[in-house]
Amino acid sequence: MHSRVFCLDVRVSGSALNLTCSISESPEAPAFVFWYHQGHLVNFERGGRVVVAKGPNGSAVSRLLLPAVQAADSGNYTCNPANANATWVLVHVLESHWRLAAVQNDAGGMALTSDAGHSRSSWRALLACTLVSFSASSRISAPPHRRWR
Repeated sequence: MHSRVFCLDVRVSGSALNLTCSISESPEAPAFVFWYHQGHLVNFERGGRVVVAKGPNGSAVSRLLLPAVQAADSGNYTCNPANANATWVLVHVLESHWRLAAVQNDAGGMALTSDAGHSRSSWRALLACTLVSFSASSRISAPPHRRWR
């Protein structure tokens, strides 16, 4: 059984973003890991960086670090190791006048509230993280997999 996490990460404009991609069950650690934003190789002109730490038994962790995200940084981020299938996460960057409010509604969901006091309970869907599990079989070996933390 392999698990893959599809998660929506919500950030406020100007805050730091640290995405972590864990690679495990690989014959060896990947020689490199590419990160993509909206299908394009991540551009590090604004000071972002990628750190890859290799562990035992072919495991590795790759971190994409962006020091101050902007609305344009919203979208799909894909982690693509050299020797494994890619996985992705959705990131939504809110303008700085929005803040996460620790307010629960009657349905048990969270609400997003602006500094002006306007509530948007529909944003609770953006705060959900869904774990999708699937099974895969192979006569040779199971493919390497990674998970978001």
